[in-house]
Amino acid sequence: MSNPYAPPPRGGRPARDGGPGNGGPENGGPGSGGTGSGGASSGRSGRPQGPPPQGPPPQGPPPQGPPPQGPPPQGPRPQGAQHPRRPPTDEEIAAASFRTRLLLALAAATLVTGLLPLPWGLAGGAFAIAAVVAGVRAMVAAARARRPTVGVLAGTTVIAGLVSLYFGSIALLWPLPLELQRCQQDALTISAQHACETQYQQAVLDRVGRGLPSPTSTPAP
Repeated sequence: MSNPYAPPPRGGRPARDGGPGNGGPENGGPGSGGTGSGGASSGRSGRPQGPPPQGPPPQGPPPQGPPPQGPPPQGPRPQGAQHPRRPPTDEEIAAASFRTRLLLALAAATLVTGLLPLPWGLAGGAFAIAAVVAGVRAMVAAARARRPTVGVLAGTTVIAGLVSLYFGSIALLWPLPLELQRCQQDALTISAQHACETQYQQAVLDRVGRGLPSPTSTPAP
């Protein structure tokens, strides 16, 4: 029989049957079996262990394939956008230089032949017409080659056109210009030369008057 007045043993309070000191089922001791270990494991992890939840697989980016072939979509271009200008080729530069030299040669031939006496001076008209055609082609070639001589070529072409009109008028009034030339060659004084010019102008007016209907003439019944 134990002494009720004896002091408690060292290291703790007197154990009771089924208490925490005896390792009973409440504390998960040896007597609890699998329940105590499961409780301890459950208490350490904080969540029940089991198979991971199964759900739909994560959706990723769609598979990338080759881009569709075809012309790119054309939409309205922004205002101010310009195509890059390609540099002129060697053929275009050579063509512009050749046509420019040809125009200058024809203009010089027009000037030289136009100073010759008639009827040889009429050759200047043929060279002037050829210079007009060459001038137009030279301007087109210079514009393609982006040469800064387009303005000079345009002025030369206009002058050649006026010269061709002058020789055309001489051809229409032929042989009156030839007679004026012979009259001036035979004139020895200034008054005689003026008389030749007056005679020539009167002959031109008569030629034009015969080609136009008279304003006072009335048609015959």
